[in-house]
Amino acid sequence: MSGAEEFEFGPPVGRTRVYRTLHSEPATLPESLRAKGIRHCEWKEGGPGIEVLRTMALLGLASDQPLDVKGQKVAPREFTLALLRRGKLLGAPEGVTVNDWELFDIEVKGTKGGKPVLRHAIGRFPPRPDWHLTATEYVVGIAGAVGAELIVQGKVREVGVVPPERCIPPAPFRSALAKRRVETTITPPEPPLPPWKEK
Repeated sequence: MSGAEEFEFGPPVGRTRVYRTLHSEPATLPESLRAKGIRHCEWKEGGPGIEVLRTMALLGLASDQPLDVKGQKVAPREFTLALLRRGKLLGAPEGVTVNDWELFDIEVKGTKGGKPVLRHAIGRFPPRPDWHLTATEYVVGIAGAVGAELIVQGKVREVGVVPPERCIPPAPFRSALAKRRVETTITPPEPPLPPWKEK
């Protein structure tokens, strides 16, 4: 995790410290958008607890490379998970309803007709406490489910391992997300997301 910066996501998340982390987008987007002249692509994320996770990563507690501890081979990641399980620190505590929200903001800078252009693709994901799902769990699940529906409907024609930006048709995908309470916009030309209201 590196490249720390403060980023304004808008409500309900607001200003958040984000870091570069490993994710698939910087691996697939440069190739997918090569014809458009992409020069730089990075992924950053943040949120509550990001500083603790960064410290743990810097200490090597996420490593799967075993260490010799008094004659025993122990992978730091397995040790960390065992500690978290013992302390019941994985997932939400029993009786707690998670009411988090997740936002993404894809910032695209470029030129059009020789003039600078700045666009933002923004998405706002609700939690589903009625399903006992956090915002992240919900959006990862429905994004995959919508992709599967589009395949069944014949709207995805590619076969094999293909990144979504090359095979998922954006309009039907965004329409299906909207039906599932996920708001998206691309500004400009679309208007910003409506003001956030607690659901």
